[in-house]
Amino acid sequence: MRHGRAFWAIHRHRIPDRNHETLGQLQQAGQLEILPARLERLRQVGNRVEARWCRRGQASREEGWFDLVVNATGPEAHYERSRDPLLHQLFAAGHVRAHPLGMGLDATPAGALRGADGAISPGLHSLGAPMQGVLLECTAIPDIRRAAERLAGALWQDPVSYTHLTLPTICS
Repeated sequence: MRHGRAFWAIHRHRIPDRNHETLGQLQQAGQLEILPARLERLRQVGNRVEARWCRRGQASREEGWFDLVVNATGPEAHYERSRDPLLHQLFAAGHVRAHPLGMGLDATPAGALRGADGAISPGLHSLGAPMQGVLLECTAIPDIRRAAERLAGALWQDPVSYTHLTLPTICS
């Protein structure tokens, strides 16, 4: 699924022609290199970045030093690996779980998040990229806008369900 997801994203989310031309010029000038690879490590030392990656279809690792590294793959799909304190605590408390395909969070198609036991976590919903495992097509602004409208409508219809929600504290 990891490989198919990358190819889908490349073909689904194209950049404007003008930006494409600029990137082509930078590549021709030797100022930009785009690598089909999996980034394994980044380490900042002073004003430079050391990177380690594995090119697509290769077993060997490569390393290099750069002034700037742009990871254009989008958000991390494996939210259980996140260093974000809120996500970390939601996982630790069992309020959320990863989608079985490793693409975002497990949820209903309407966005209600599932806890570690598979049951709906009352009052916890998601939109956009965390829903990729469930919806696949959910990261374009029109998709997120429609999902937000549906969620707002549902919350408006049943506001009492969300007044008693206890979330983990992320500040100590």
